[in-house]
Amino acid sequence: MCTKNGTTLDWKCLGEKSPVKPAPRASQSIAFFKGKLYIFGGMDEDNSKFCDLWEFDLATETYKEITCPPNTPQPGPRSGHSAVIFKDKMYIFGGILELTKELNEMCIFDFKNGCFNIIGGDGQPNEDLNRVSSHQRNREEESPTLRRNTLNASKKATMHGHD
Repeated sequence: MCTKNGTTLDWKCLGEKSPVKPAPRASQSIAFFKGKLYIFGGMDEDNSKFCDLWEFDLATETYKEITCPPNTPQPGPRSGHSAVIFKDKMYIFGGILELTKELNEMCIFDFKNGCFNIIGGDGQPNEDLNRVSSHQRNREEESPTLRRNTLNASKKATMHGHD
């Protein structure tokens, strides 16, 4: 957070004492809704994509991961997408899965029921993306290296399965 102090800017890192935090990332989307920031997706330094959704409470400076109910649509991993809030929903559009795979879908997160609806593109992530998503949902038990290796192994298995 930045505040102006006369002619200088004072910076403060927020969320440092939060018991849980999202993995470091770039190219994520962030949207503001009712005093909270919502962080979706992005990529790590190895270009592995995320499909997680985090809430950052500005009043308490704490993070909370938002998980959707089982058997509901789950967006696939992506970076470089955009997000906007309208009424009680967050609209996430597009993004990049791989260098040659741009996504053309709209993921709509409904704050009231805590679920995503996915329209456009394939209408819903394919089976391979759902498998990656389930690995990422269990990441709090894994180290960042193990998570990255799991994602890379999943990608390789998918690529070799289509030879």
